Amino acid sequence: MLVLAGCSTETQTRRTLHYENPLSRAWETVIMPDQPLKLHRHDYPRAIVVLEGGVLTLVNENHEKSGELVLETGKTYWLEADPPGELHGDINEGRRPVRVVVVEFRSK
Repeated sequence: MLVLAGCSTETQTRRTLHYENPLSRAWETVIMPDQPLKLHRHDYPRAIVVLEGGVLTLVNENHEKSGELVLETGKTYWLEADPPGELHGDINEGRRPVRVVVVEFRSK
């Protein structure tokens, strides 16, 4: 797929696995406007590399706003594992896709 700088041809929110092994896993996530990621959790800490930034609204299991995640294009962020038993969803309320690569680091 050819993607020009600043121009994405994505049309659907999706996750694409890049690799997985016993120590780590990496995937690309694209969150389109008005197409939220379903409720999920992160059992392990992770680095997020932002390919196309934006602001994600975080919601809890009751679909109540629980925070915002501001992601700047070209930056990398570290996020700890989620609290046990807690789920969240990510909503892109902007007008452009948010696209990140997530690298999850598993314990041995």
